[in-house]
Amino acid sequence: MNIESMSILKLKRIVEWIPIVGWLATIMTAAHFFSIAEKVCMCILAVGLGLDILLNIRTHQWRYRRSVWVYIGCIFLFLLIPLWRLFGLEPSADIVSYIECFLPFLLLGLLGVYGWGQQLRIEWLALAMLTALLVENVFICTQIDMAQLFTIMHVDINVFNAYRNEHIFSHMAYGMYANVALIMGFAAIRSKLPLWLKIVLGIEMAQTIFFLVLTEGRVGYTTMLILLAMMVFAALWRRSRSVAIAASLVAVVIGAFMLRQMLSEGGKDTVNDPRMAIWPVAVNVAKEYPILGQGPKTGHDKFVARGMEDEKFQNRYMFTYIECFGEESLGDMHPHNIFLEQWIAFGIVGLIVLLYVLIAPLFCVSSTRRWEIAMLLIVFIGQGMFEKMGRDVSPLLYMMSLIPLMATDAELCDSKAS
Repeated sequence: MNIESMSILKLKRIVEWIPIVGWLATIMTAAHFFSIAEKVCMCILAVGLGLDILLNIRTHQWRYRRSVWVYIGCIFLFLLIPLWRLFGLEPSADIVSYIECFLPFLLLGLLGVYGWGQQLRIEWLALAMLTALLVENVFICTQIDMAQLFTIMHVDINVFNAYRNEHIFSHMAYGMYANVALIMGFAAIRSKLPLWLKIVLGIEMAQTIFFLVLTEGRVGYTTMLILLAMMVFAALWRRSRSVAIAASLVAVVIGAFMLRQMLSEGGKDTVNDPRMAIWPVAVNVAKEYPILGQGPKTGHDKFVARGMEDEKFQNRYMFTYIECFGEESLGDMHPHNIFLEQWIAFGIVGLIVLLYVLIAPLFCVSSTRRWEIAMLLIVFIGQGMFEKMGRDVSPLLYMMSLIPLMATDAELCDSKAS
């Protein structure tokens, strides 16, 4: 091999690492409000992927995998927006925000079809996400009165959450990111890693659980309890099924008690939750055009208009929304449910596509990796039942977690299929 060939080979190997670094940096900065750092990391990822695809042409390595159909579903989920624009009456200028929100399904879906992702390691993602949370949690603790936190945390944890909500993340977004990080940590610990690395991951997972307990978010807290019960069950199932069932039941009972304690101390009133007034309005709007929907912008505007005419909607949601965000932001009110949003915008057809994108990965991985995919599904559906698609239910985080989980399990899937 001559010097020129060696130089080209070194260049290709360097280029291979650029998208990996960009991927890890992007998923770390996703633990914070959209910032300059996240934009820079996304640019590094985009440039790195472009260079890798151009220089390290991998088309000859491409092999058919069942996961391709999941990514095709992701692409089609995005294409529903321009398709509705093409055949419907949606003004193009008003759907830009929807395109930006769903863009990760298109771009990362294409990347999944291409077959990229096996270069990633689950332990890298786990360390990146858990370390990002550790740094942010420590930073928050340096900015607040820790004596006050530890004195009253069994009654009121607003001293932690108020600062986090203002400077880091809302409780919904924080809960989703933290729970996905726990899934990645669990997947990494189950793989063949040095003992010291498993201990490090375990410590970082423990601090993540601790700060999730402090959160005021019911969804993130409940999801964490479900994930922990599943992790206990999955870890013990192959060793002793009876012990796995018993331990999981104990975890569920303890979790239910902790959740009840949280709700009682936090003064949470589920019956009078604003969503109990929001969802009926959304269902009534969706029923008007149930098959093909009304388009993302038209459907959203109609939901807002109908809500402002509903007394319960006004009392439980609209007036509080005005207090928090101002009257000029009333047009941003939403159904607090991604499935109702999808039904309103694209009808049952769009809802089926969304459910396919979420559920289909379960059938494209091995029985071992299926646990992590099921947990990711629970996190996304749990969040999606109570929030809108975007920062609080992040398509970017979902796709950047799904691709490594499926890609690193591809060999197992292929061997099982054959």
